Amino acid sequence: MLYSEREVKMIQALEQLKNKKITIGKASIILNCSKRTVFRLQKRYLQGPENLIHKNKGRPSHRATNPAWLTKIEELMNGDFKGFGPTFVQNKLAQNPYNICLSRETIRKFYKKKGFSINTRKRSPYRSKRPRKCQFGDMWQLDGSYHDWFSGRAPWCSLIAIVDDATSALIGLQFHNHESTVAVMKTLKPAFVNIGIPHQLYTDKHSIYRIANHDARERGELSELEKACQKIGLKIIHAHSPQAKGRVERKFRVLQDWLVKELSLRGISSMDEANAFLEEFLLSHNKAFAKNPLIPGSSHRSAEPFNLDEILTINETRVLKKDWTLQYQTTSYQLHKEQPTRLTPGDKITVRTYWDGTIKFFKKNHLLSATLIIDRPVLVPNHMTPKPRTPFFLPTDPPRGYRYDRKYDGQK
Repeated sequence: MLYSEREVKMIQALEQLKNKKITIGKASIILNCSKRTVFRLQKRYLQGPENLIHKNKGRPSHRATNPAWLTKIEELMNGDFKGFGPTFVQNKLAQNPYNICLSRETIRKFYKKKGFSINTRKRSPYRSKRPRKCQFGDMWQLDGSYHDWFSGRAPWCSLIAIVDDATSALIGLQFHNHESTVAVMKTLKPAFVNIGIPHQLYTDKHSIYRIANHDARERGELSELEKACQKIGLKIIHAHSPQAKGRVERKFRVLQDWLVKELSLRGISSMDEANAFLEEFLLSHNKAFAKNPLIPGSSHRSAEPFNLDEILTINETRVLKKDWTLQYQTTSYQLHKEQPTRLTPGDKITVRTYWDGTIKFFKKNHLLSATLIIDRPVLVPNHMTPKPRTPFFLPTDPPRGYRYDRKYDGQK
C-alpha cells in the first residue's frame, strides 16, 4: 500500500513512541496535534498501520462535478460552443436540452485545465491625474456631444463646448446639427474675437481634428482645422482617451442635466432660440462653477492681427486641366484667360469654401476669376456635322413608269 508523505511521518513518530524513544509531548510536537489526538492515533496504529489512512481516501467526493457533464462540456467546446466565454456557456447549459447547472467559476477552471482560450476583458490601464494648467488661456479643451437636448421637442443635435483647463470656465457654447469642421470653426471664432487665442487646444482624434489616414499623417498632411490653427499659431493636442480630456467630458455631464432642464423650463424648442439663450446660460454657469487659476491674469493672444474670415475656411487643392478648367464637388469651373498671376496647366489651385457656401480660387494668395460651367450639350453646326437623312419607305404599289417584271413576283 502506498502511503503519503504525511502518513509516513505519522508512522515513524508512532513507531518511536511505541519503542519509548519519545514521549507523548514530543510526538504531539512532531505531528503538530494535541496529546489527545496522539493517544487516538497510537490506538489505531497498534491495530495496524493501514488504520491510519482516512476512510474516504480514494473515494470520489460528494461535491465533485459529474464526469459526464465535463465530457459533454468538452465536446461542446470543440463544437457548437467553440470560442464562447464561461458566463455565456453557463447560461446555455442551464437551458434545454442540456439542463446542466454549474457555476461560472467551475466552467472557467475547466477551461483553464483543458487549455481553452478565454477572452477576458482588458484591465483598465493605470492613469495618473494631470494637474490643471496654471493660467487662464494656457489650454482650451474642445469637444461635441450629440444628445436629445430638447427632450423630444426638437430633433437631436450636437452641442460644441469649449472649456478652459485652468479655470473650468465655459469659453464657448453653440448648437449645430452635427459636429463638423464648419460647426467647430463657427464656435471658435467668437471665442477668439471676444477672449483671445490660447496657447493650446486639446481635442480627441476625430477626423475633424486630425487626418484619419495614418499614411497621410506620416506624410505631414493636416486637417482643415489644423491648417487654420497653424496659421494663427495655435497648437492642437490630440488626447489618446476620453479620460485625458476629462474636464470637458465632465462638463457635458453637467450640461446634459442643467442645460436640458433650463431649456425645458423656458420652453425653447429650436436651435436658434437655444443659441441665443446660451450667452445668458454661459455667464451664470461660470459664476457658479468657474475656479480661480493658480496664476492670476490671462495668457490669451489677441486675434486682431489675423483675418479670421479668411483663415477659418475649408481649403482644398485641385489641379488645373489643359483646357483651364478644374472640378470641385462634381461641378466644373472655367478659369479666365486674364488673371493677376501666370497660370499654366498642371498648377495647383486652392479652392476656398466659406461658411455661406461661397467658393473662391487662389494661387499663392492671388484671387483668380472663374465661371461656373453649366454641363449642357450645345450643338454647333459646321461642315463636319452630319445632315439628317430623309427616312426611306418602300411603297406598296410601284410608282408610275416602273417596269414590273413577273419573274420577281415568284411567277413563271
